[in-house]
Amino acid sequence: MRVGKIFDHNWELLSFLLPMTIFKRLVRKHFERKVADTVFMNLSRPASQWEEIVNGSLHALEKEALRRLDALTGTIERMTTSAAQEAPCIREGLLRLDYLRVEMSDDRNQVP
Repeated sequence: MRVGKIFDHNWELLSFLLPMTIFKRLVRKHFERKVADTVFMNLSRPASQWEEIVNGSLHALEKEALRRLDALTGTIERMTTSAAQEAPCIREGLLRLDYLRVEMSDDRNQVP
């Protein structure tokens, strides 16, 4: 962060001549305005840099997600083509699983 001159002129050289009770408000307002401008300028720079970094990361994540989605789609397509040939074995396995599930639930219900 860079903070430059708040006052363009070297008024502090004349400050002993001016009563600060009269000019205090004017000096404070000038200082607050300059500080606000400086802070805005210095914070907007890193914010734009962070925006570029975040946008780049989001773009990379989007590409990775699309790549994984394409891979998943390919896997599902391969599985469905091979599953058509193995459908009878899959049905038999599911029936066996259902039978075992029923037996296990019956065994649990019989245990005191």
